[in-house]
Amino acid sequence: MKEIKAYVRPERADDVIQALRDKDAAEVSELSHYFVGWQLAQEQEDIPYETVFIRDPDKIVITERRKKKAQDLANLHGLYQ
Repeated sequence: MKEIKAYVRPERADDVIQALRDKDAAEVSELSHYFVGWQLAQEQEDIPYETVFIRDPDKIVITERRKKKAQDLANLHGLYQ
């Protein structure tokens, strides 16, 4: 089996199609198991759409800009002390 990337960051549906074009069903299935939503769901349970927004903490780069945005959002909702 050829190596597949564990994570593809698509900007558009066309990017997903292009990334998966040469993969067979088994490879696409294997790739899907890397997504957080699949890992969080119990067997036979639907994967909530909202899990698309959850990212692997090991792959998140915390920049000053992102930190400021998080603080601003927390302030807006009364969550930041």
